Amino acid sequence: MGDEARIPPSLDGVAAKMQPDYLRSVVDRGADDRPYMHTRMPGFGLANLPGFVEALTELDKPLPRPEVAFDTTMAKVKAAGRFLVGSQALSCIKCHTFAGQRAEGVQGIDLTIMTRRLQPAWFHRYLLDPQQVRPGTRMPASWPNGETFYPNLLGGKTTAQIEAIWLYLADGGNAQHPVGLGQQSIPLLPSGSAIIYRNFIQGAGTRAIGVGYPERANLAFDANEMRLALIWQGAFIDAARHWTDRGAGWEGPLGDNVIRWHEGVPFASLEKPDTPWPTSKASDLGYRFGGYRLTPDDRPTFLYSFDGVEVEDFPNAVAGTEPSLLWTLRVKAKRPVSDLFFRAAVADRIEPQADNTFVVGNMKIVVRDAEGRIRRSRDKDELLIPVRFQNGQAEFRLEIHW
Repeated sequence: MGDEARIPPSLDGVAAKMQPDYLRSVVDRGADDRPYMHTRMPGFGLANLPGFVEALTELDKPLPRPEVAFDTTMAKVKAAGRFLVGSQALSCIKCHTFAGQRAEGVQGIDLTIMTRRLQPAWFHRYLLDPQQVRPGTRMPASWPNGETFYPNLLGGKTTAQIEAIWLYLADGGNAQHPVGLGQQSIPLLPSGSAIIYRNFIQGAGTRAIGVGYPERANLAFDANEMRLALIWQGAFIDAARHWTDRGAGWEGPLGDNVIRWHEGVPFASLEKPDTPWPTSKASDLGYRFGGYRLTPDDRPTFLYSFDGVEVEDFPNAVAGTEPSLLWTLRVKAKRPVSDLFFRAAVADRIEPQADNTFVVGNMKIVVRDAEGRIRRSRDKDELLIPVRFQNGQAEFRLEIHW
């Protein structure tokens, strides 16, 4: 509080009976040994709480929540909210803590608990005109006169942008951290060529190889398990965690629309149509990582082998309305191999469409130069691609849109 309130003598006995830990947090003693309070908030007691929130709500009738309809996926809506909160847009994190991480300026309410403490209609009203709702607040008007600074975001609709922030923050502690969080930030920005980042990447293991492409589609490859582990769009990665101090800990993707790929080795021989996919580690199944080969603009082809089979694994970013990946796999066998399959996707449900296209959640996979098959195994759908060799070689491609 700006000024301190002296506890009246009549309350001295009450304060003396308070628990010591709590007493120390709210009471100090002055030169005259009289207690001073640092908060005026009373303790109402559990018996007085039932009906309290309802009574406040009745006194302050909530406004109707604006009806907002989106013409895009919820992942992209939350990505828009994350962008607005971050340092590249409204910079909410400059004045608000986020998941316990302190802001650079004043320490406003933690953004990740807002949706548990505020009504959504009040949130909309407040963001539209903070001074009208709370005169004298430091909160700026980010949509002056109801107009947005970002006409290309969610159709330029102010209510849609505010709702996107609310939905993003509704994930609480699970919300992906916004760009610019923390006082040190070292974002890696691919421009003319790809950037390769080898370190501990969350979701891709201890031998992760992150690749950021100028097309703003990115991936992380798990060199322990020889598998594509993550794909995402937008910003690549923030190297601050690993490039400062001792570089400890895991770093996650900096961008949005993150898709975590299924675990398990990419190729397996299946004796029967219902043979379960192997669950052992890649090293126990004879997989060996052979490094990677780079194009002139630093795009890697991952090399690995198993049981006499050599694989060139080349996922590459493609520009378009939305960045995507074109994933090319070339397989060579030193001896004939039968019943070899590539497992392209695993999900609760995989929906087949025309032209060898498959919908996997928010992702669409188009299989080229091969045949995609769906089977049910271990209560999951699997998208398998039979590997057909000609003269000891096979090649197929996957277009990945999300």
